[in-house]
Amino acid sequence: MSELKTHWKKLRNPKYLGEWDFQPGQELTVTFKSVVREKTFNPNTQKEEEVTVAYFNEGKKGLIMNVTNSKLVSEIVDSPFIDDWIGHKITLIVVKTRAKNEIVNAVRVKKNVK
Repeated sequence: MSELKTHWKKLRNPKYLGEWDFQPGQELTVTFKSVVREKTFNPNTQKEEEVTVAYFNEGKKGLIMNVTNSKLVSEIVDSPFIDDWIGHKITLIVVKTRAKNEIVNAVRVKKNVK
């Protein structure tokens, strides 16, 4: 039996899904419940900003939908319209990506292999 580990960022209890919500190698399949615009505080810029957030039937936390993830969902669902995403399942994974000249872990939509 593998031991569950707690990421240090999880102790901050953020409102949105992040890499800290995943165990190493874990994938999470979720179903779109809603996609909305909401205001959130960005700790990097120290400013409030409006972002697109997807909420799922499985869980209380939303996922901030960046352009990369939104494009992948559009491909998977075969529609750029968020209304068409509702009820569709996607799989979320954690990958290493470059952000502002450093390599970081990020939650990404797993591309369907056809």
